Amino acid sequence: MRRGEGPKVELRFLISTKAAGVIIGKGGENIKKIREEYSVKVTIPDSNGPERVLVLDGDLGSIIEIFRENLEKMQNNRDEGVDLRLLVHYSQAGCVIGRGGYKIKELREQSGLHTLKVYQMLCPSSTDRVIQLVGDVGKVLNCLQSIAELLEGAPPKGSRQNYDARNVDEFISLEYGGWGLGNQGSGLNMIRGRSNVANTNYSQNNILTTGIFGGGASGAAGRNGGQTASVNQALAGGLPHASAAAMLAATGGQTTGGPNTGPTRDAAATAAAMVAAGFMRGLPNRMAMSLLTPTTSTQVSVSNKMIGAIMGRSGCRINQVRHESNADIKISKLEPGVEDRIITITGTPEQIQNAQFLLQMCVKRYGDQI
Repeated sequence: MRRGEGPKVELRFLISTKAAGVIIGKGGENIKKIREEYSVKVTIPDSNGPERVLVLDGDLGSIIEIFRENLEKMQNNRDEGVDLRLLVHYSQAGCVIGRGGYKIKELREQSGLHTLKVYQMLCPSSTDRVIQLVGDVGKVLNCLQSIAELLEGAPPKGSRQNYDARNVDEFISLEYGGWGLGNQGSGLNMIRGRSNVANTNYSQNNILTTGIFGGGASGAAGRNGGQTASVNQALAGGLPHASAAAMLAATGGQTTGGPNTGPTRDAAATAAAMVAAGFMRGLPNRMAMSLLTPTTSTQVSVSNKMIGAIMGRSGCRINQVRHESNADIKISKLEPGVEDRIITITGTPEQIQNAQFLLQMCVKRYGDQI
C-alpha cells in the first residue's frame, strides 16, 4: 500500500519515550517534516514516564510509510527486529484473535513475525489493550496493515477511555504490554514475554512480619525501596549487623512514591530489631539479605520447539540455571494443541534477572541445534 492509499484511520501506538524523541526530532524538526510531507495528523501527548502514546490520523498507506521511514530508528538493537505496539479498544481485540484463536494463528503464519501477541490486561485506567508485533520492518508493517483492515470492520463497542501514558504503572507494565521496568525490548530473545506477574511478598520470610514483637500479622508487603539497598551496602561493606540494622531502621519504608508507613515499614522495623537483637547473627550475609528482600514471581513463554535448548539432556541445563541463579524455576507440562510452554521464575529481583539472562544464553547457544 502506497502513500495516499487505503482507508482513513486513526491508529494509536504505545511507544517508548526514547522512540518519541526520534519521532519528534531535535527541536521538533522531524515531526514537523512528517506533518508537511504526509496528510496525516500526528500527536504525541506529553508524559514524564517511560512511555508515550503516538496518534496517527490519516490514510493507512501514509501511516505505513511514516513507520517505514522511522521505525528502525525508534528501536534499540534487537535480534528479533523492531517492536511495534498498537493500542486497540478491548472490544476490537476479538476480531484480531478470532474464534478459538484461529485468526491470530493465521496472522502469525502469514506474517512470519517473531512475536504477535494480544495482551489480556487493559492498560491502566483505560479500555485499551496492546497488540505487540515484533519482527523485520517489512513483515511488521504488512501485518499492521492486515490488522488495521480488520479493525475497520469491527468498530469499538461500549464505553471508551483511551490510554493516557501519564497513568503508567511500571510495576505491571509487563502485564499490559507497556514500556516500564524490564520491558524495554531487552528481554529473552526467542523467549516471548508473557504477562509477568509481580507478586511481591515475604514468602518464607514470614518471620519478619508475623509480629514477633507483638505487632500482629502484617498484610502483603509493599514495594521494597531504599532500605534493602542500604542494608545491602552495609553488609557488603562488612559493617556489623547492628550497624546494618540501624541503617535499616533509618531508611525503612522510604519507598518510591510512598509515605514512611505501611507493611514495608513494619517489616523493615521488625527486621532491624531482629538483626540488632542477634536473631540473624551468624548467618552469611547473602542469607541474611534474602530474609530482607521480597520475592517476586515472573512468567515467560517459550515455543515448544525451543524448550529443548533450555532443558538440555536429562534437564542438565535448566538445573544448572537453577543452581547458578538460586531462583526457583518451573516449566509447565506439554499440552496438546498448545504451541508454548510457560516458565515460572520465582525469587528476588536479582535472582530472576540472573535466571532470565542464563535462559537467554541457553537459547542463543543451543537454539540452532534443535
